[in-house]
Amino acid sequence: MGRSRLKIQAEEFLTTSEVRKGKMKVEIKESTRRITFVWGCLSLILGLYVLFWLYPIIISWIRSFSFWNPLRPVKMVGLLNYKNLLEDSIFFISLKNTLFLALYTVPTSIIISLSVAIGLRVLTRRIRNIWFKHVSRSDEKASIVSH
Repeated sequence: MGRSRLKIQAEEFLTTSEVRKGKMKVEIKESTRRITFVWGCLSLILGLYVLFWLYPIIISWIRSFSFWNPLRPVKMVGLLNYKNLLEDSIFFISLKNTLFLALYTVPTSIIISLSVAIGLRVLTRRIRNIWFKHVSRSDEKASIVSH
C-alpha cells in the first residue's frame, strides 16, 4: 500500500513525470531544454570572457598592492603604490592626455565618419540618378530608332 501511495503522490506533484513499473521517469519540458541549450552555448562565451577580460583585471588590481620584480619574490606594500602615483606629476599629464583623447578625439572622429558616410550616400544617389537618366534616355532613343 505504501508503494501505490507513493505513485499517487508522484503523479499529483510532478505533472511532467511518468510513473512506470515503480520507477519514476522524468520528462524534460521543451522550454527547459531550450534554456539548458542557451546556457550551454553561453557558458563557453562567458568562460572566455572571464578568462581573457575579467581575470586579468582582477589579477592586475591585486598586484597593484604589491611591489613586483621578476628577480625577487613579491612584496605586498598596500596603498604605497597609489600614494606614489598621486605624488607623481607625470601621472597627471598622462591623465590629462587620456581624458583629452577620450572626450575630444573620439566624438570628433565619429562626427567626421558619419558626415563622410552621409555625404557618400547623397553623392551615390546623385550619380545613380544621372546614370539611370542617361541609360533610360538611350533606351528610349533605341526604341524610337527601331520602329
